[in-house]
Amino acid sequence: MKKKIIFLISQPLNLRNIKRYGFNFFIENNWEVECWNFFYLDKTNKDYENEEKIKNYKFDYLKFFNKIDFIKKTLKIKNDFFYVDCVGRSYVLYQKLLSIKGGKRINADFGLIPLLPRSTVKYNFEKFNLLRLAVILLTKINKKIISFFLPSPYFFFSSGDLGKKLALERGRTPIIEAHNLDYDNYLEIKNIQKLHNNEDYIVYLDQYFENSIDIKMENLKFNKSSEFKNKLINFFNFCKEKYSYEIVVAGNPRREYDSNYFSPYKLIHDKTSELIQNSKMILAHNSTAIQIAILFNKPIILLTSDEIEKIPEINEQIEAFSKELNINILKLEKYYEKDLKIYFLDNSENYNKYIQKYVKSKTSENKKFWEIVISNAEKFISKK
Repeated sequence: MKKKIIFLISQPLNLRNIKRYGFNFFIENNWEVECWNFFYLDKTNKDYENEEKIKNYKFDYLKFFNKIDFIKKTLKIKNDFFYVDCVGRSYVLYQKLLSIKGGKRINADFGLIPLLPRSTVKYNFEKFNLLRLAVILLTKINKKIISFFLPSPYFFFSSGDLGKKLALERGRTPIIEAHNLDYDNYLEIKNIQKLHNNEDYIVYLDQYFENSIDIKMENLKFNKSSEFKNKLINFFNFCKEKYSYEIVVAGNPRREYDSNYFSPYKLIHDKTSELIQNSKMILAHNSTAIQIAILFNKPIILLTSDEIEKIPEINEQIEAFSKELNINILKLEKYYEKDLKIYFLDNSENYNKYIQKYVKSKTSENKKFWEIVISNAEKFISKK
């Protein structure tokens, strides 16, 4: 079997994902790497990518704009290979064809985070949104049907005790204990000397709600984004004036490099983990980067607002983080009612429980995620 791996994605490719998915790590270990992007099969999706940033990388990158091109490319494959499933059930028939052509599916808990039981059906029923309710119910039925055709993974890499438990319940085998990708960021920088010794600033984790791909994929819309931003700025002002902390915004990777968006507060891109490591406190909603703050034992304030509460998918995740970490949610319309000093109380006990449950089990290797993947994949190849 050839050392070849194909990453299946359904989002614009950027430098963050090239690093996150370990493309260069595979290349350095003499693997042939390809990235197949299904994002553009949806004709409404625009090309957000800056091709200049990715053209010098040593992997083959294919964007599929129609099904015929995918079929032609797949039929040309001659040798067995691995592929990493980052798309799930949305492209199950595409994965079935890859499996027929010798593809060995790799699946993982890339970013396992807390979730409350979904109340989307109840929410739409209460709002008398019967059309959306019907769509949700049909979607659930459709997912059950197509899951039957999804190829079984040759490897499933679990994250934390909960990830392993869920994988066992789903019958996923073999299960290899690993960790989620945020732990890689932690391993990479934990021993690097801090950029700032004073830790006199607070970091806000920008999620780019007004143009979020995740929200669009749920056919939702984040309304009144300008009002939401103004509430954030007012809260930043409050923190600075009352507690003498500077506010720094860790820019969402999908936001364009608009350094003035949160003016007068500085927006910094591509340094989220480092900013968290050196910060005094973290302001967040439901970002997976919250887990970096937990790993570095940083105080966290979970923020919500009237706008966020109208999107159950986001609001429920914030509530789930609140429940798991035992942190009170702060509403942007009522921040003046609380003394923020309560958020500085030691929460390491809840953090440690969270890490073991969601991020990394005690028995998993303390290596980079893709090191664990390559090690197991190469053992499989050597036996062929």
